[in-house]
Amino acid sequence: LPELSLIFPRGEQFCRNFNHGSHTAGIAAGRDGIAPEADIVPVLIFSMAEYACVNNGEPSVCYSVIEAGTDKYRAYDYLLGLKNEGIQVDVVNMSYGDSTENRGNGFSSVCDAVRPKDTALFRKMAEAGIIPVAASGNEKHDDRVSLPACISDVYAVGACAMDTNTSNVYICDFSNQSRELVDMLAPGMSIWSAFLFERVY
Repeated sequence: LPELSLIFPRGEQFCRNFNHGSHTAGIAAGRDGIAPEADIVPVLIFSMAEYACVNNGEPSVCYSVIEAGTDKYRAYDYLLGLKNEGIQVDVVNMSYGDSTENRGNGFSSVCDAVRPKDTALFRKMAEAGIIPVAASGNEKHDDRVSLPACISDVYAVGACAMDTNTSNVYICDFSNQSRELVDMLAPGMSIWSAFLFERVY
C-alpha cells in the first residue's frame, strides 16, 4: 500500500476527525444498516477551514468544517435533478444542525423566513416526493431546534438511547427537543457503523 500521507495529505487523524458522513451512511445502508439494499448518493455541502491551535502543548494546525452556501444549493439542485431524471431519490439526510443563526439560541417555532432559499428548495423536494430529514441539533435545548430542522418541510429527528441496565429508552441530554418541531427520535449514541479505516462506535 502507498504511504497514508500520499492518499491523505493531512494524515489519518484528519480523516478520523471527519468521519460523520461515512458513519451515517453505514447506519442507513451498510451491511448491517437499516436499509442494506438502499443506495447512497454522497454529496458534499461543507468546506474545510484550517486554524492555528495547540496540540499536546505544541503549536499545530487544526481543522473545522464550514457550511458553504453555494455548494449546499448546488447539492440540493443536483438531487432534485436526479429525481426529475427518474432516478429514485427518497430521502435527503442532513445529520447536522446549524446553531449559528439566532445567536446560537436555536428556534422555538418554524423558521422558514430565516433562510428562504433553503425553505424553497426543501418545498421543491417535498413536492417531488423526497423527504428532507435533519438532526434537531446538539445544543441541549429542551424547547427549540437548529437549522434546517426548524424549516417546515424538513423532518426533524432528535437523539435517544437505551439504558443497558434497565432497557429504558431516554432522550440524549445533548439532543435539542421541542414538542412542536421534533417529529421523531432515533438512536443517537453507541452505534457501531462504518468508517474508512474500521468500524467505529
